[in-house]
Amino acid sequence: MDFQGNEFKALDNWLHPIPEANNGEREFVGLDLLQRVDIAIDVACALDYLHHQCEMPIIHRDLKPSNILLDGDMVAHVGDFGLARFRAELTTPSTSSSSTIKGTIGYAAPGIALPQRVMEIVDPMLLTEDTDGSKIMENLISLFKIGLACSTESPKDRMDINTALHELHLVKNNILKVSS
Repeated sequence: MDFQGNEFKALDNWLHPIPEANNGEREFVGLDLLQRVDIAIDVACALDYLHHQCEMPIIHRDLKPSNILLDGDMVAHVGDFGLARFRAELTTPSTSSSSTIKGTIGYAAPGIALPQRVMEIVDPMLLTEDTDGSKIMENLISLFKIGLACSTESPKDRMDINTALHELHLVKNNILKVSS
């Protein structure tokens, strides 16, 4: 809960749902593909603001599902700025390279998923949506490619956040076309 009384739930809790009681039956409450893309767009907008629109650009350095908070309207907010630094602090000559690598380290070799294994590793809930399976696969591969391009080990090799936002909006538009 924030200082204005708004309640938030970490994205981590939505991605890895816990069974909840629903009229005496246990049912998983999760996110559909469009909600996930909307969340990615919200996070990308927040990062664009931090990186390009702040007077002193800020680098978060620990972006992960438990640090993304969803409000009651499912709008994503980036939280936990404990490891964040002003970009200028990270580029000064006195900064050692060991102090710039912070946050939660990834645990998977991302390249192994594309495109052959996407359907093996994707959340099964996404596959239950009433849409064309080939279109789901196409959108998922696009999302994986964006995610991989934004999370390469070297920050200088990562996709620019404005490009990522543009690509995410294209995927969202494709999903909306398929579902209508």
